[in-house]
Amino acid sequence: MDDPASERRGTRGEHDERPGARRRAWTLGVGAVLALGLSGFAVWRLGGPSPSSEARAFARLDPVQAVALANRWRAEGKPVESSITSQALRVRWSDGQEAAVPLPPDRMYVAVAPFVSRTHPCYNHVLSSCQGELPGRRFEVTARTLAGETVFRGTVTTLPNGFFELWLPRDRELELTIRSQQLGRQGSGTLSTRAGSPTCITTIHLEPASESGSGEAGPPAAGAAAL
Repeated sequence: MDDPASERRGTRGEHDERPGARRRAWTLGVGAVLALGLSGFAVWRLGGPSPSSEARAFARLDPVQAVALANRWRAEGKPVESSITSQALRVRWSDGQEAAVPLPPDRMYVAVAPFVSRTHPCYNHVLSSCQGELPGRRFEVTARTLAGETVFRGTVTTLPNGFFELWLPRDRELELTIRSQQLGRQGSGTLSTRAGSPTCITTIHLEPASESGSGEAGPPAAGAAAL
């Protein structure tokens, strides 16, 4: 004859409805849900957001187009951070999206902000925030190697940020001469276009020009371009 107490114990063992068992089951269920949620969160954080169509389109631009677009975003007040090294232009959107455009192997970008009374220290040019003293000014610019070879000669105009931009041959040590007839001033300084060199030149001080200074610069020399 079956023992009723034993049967009751067996039934309770298979379908345990005691309060402690229910709490344990609830705790295990919540723990599993939290574990799945946290693992999904970790994957999202590690993987990061997928590139937007704007970031993908930017990464397909050539370097000159990318620099021009970054300057336009600044003028329009678009909240995009952009900076340029000797190797690449990098941008970051407010939602964390990032994109980069490599610079060409034979030319390096340099932004130059000549000044009269104030300047700022700078190494890699930040297109979205760097501000020079003299926006909208025309300058006659010459860049020569230390051996005297002219790699750039032309007339440029500073952007609203006070910088003019040049694409110069790589792997050179250059002397840059800047003259402004508008201001009656001139200045000079050196720069390098080797890997790791600064892309932001803010150290060329313009002093009163001598009467014997040269006039308008001629056309750009081969191998360099002004933006």
